Amino acid sequence: MKILNVNLKLSNFVFVETSLNESANTFLLDTGSDISIIKQKFIKNLNTDDTLTYKLKGIGEGTKSTLGFVETNILLNNFTLNHKFQVVDNDFPIPCDGIIGDDFIKTYNCLLDFNPTQDLFVVRPNFSNRYETLKIYSCPKENTISLPARAEVIRKINVDCNEPEFLIPNQEISPGIFVANTIVSKANTFIKILNTTNKNTLLENYNIKTESLKSYHIFKIDPTKNSKQRNASIISKISKNCPLLHRDKLIDLCKNYTDVFALETDTVSFNNL
Repeated sequence: MKILNVNLKLSNFVFVETSLNESANTFLLDTGSDISIIKQKFIKNLNTDDTLTYKLKGIGEGTKSTLGFVETNILLNNFTLNHKFQVVDNDFPIPCDGIIGDDFIKTYNCLLDFNPTQDLFVVRPNFSNRYETLKIYSCPKENTISLPARAEVIRKINVDCNEPEFLIPNQEISPGIFVANTIVSKANTFIKILNTTNKNTLLENYNIKTESLKSYHIFKIDPTKNSKQRNASIISKISKNCPLLHRDKLIDLCKNYTDVFALETDTVSFNNL
């Protein structure tokens, strides 16, 4: 039996209608998964064809076997796309109905388009000059956080705080799940979360503590820090220590990031978190 990969990052989900049932299914988009997967309870009266099965790795210790496959249609506004899904047990460790894997993504020329306003799953089948876009969600349910086992990930969270910027102090938000000190804005509450447990976790009804920044010293950046004179001084010092072979390329690169360098006269920033 062939062994295939499943790479569970648990961060990109879409809601898609299929011919399997009357309601939309929630799928994890996983470019690291060799195949597409559906849980057994969603195939209803369809017979599973067990002439083709696989062992899956990358979902914990050892491997898990599929039960066979079913052929179904993905129903979009502009297209009806036929695809084979491998069937897995209902306890397969994902917080959704199935996985849209790399096989579907390549077959239908799909694109995961990540941008500041809304992440999109773009379906661009080669047989048509039209395309379909689906919203990508960070979690399979509203007000939840999906976390892969034994991993540190970045997630956008919902918190109850009226200040435009605030501190999320280090804390254990669930047994074995931690966040570190993080300053965030109300508009973009992205934080790092560490899951030290051996299980993929879907956090529901979580409560994350916040603190006002008024209790802390705030270092104000000098608006003249990136003045022409300062930048010229930095480039001069760098150029004296660059190897001749790559000097021009390194100087061009450093010119774009002079703010990360410090001169002897600079005040080193700090905080009291």
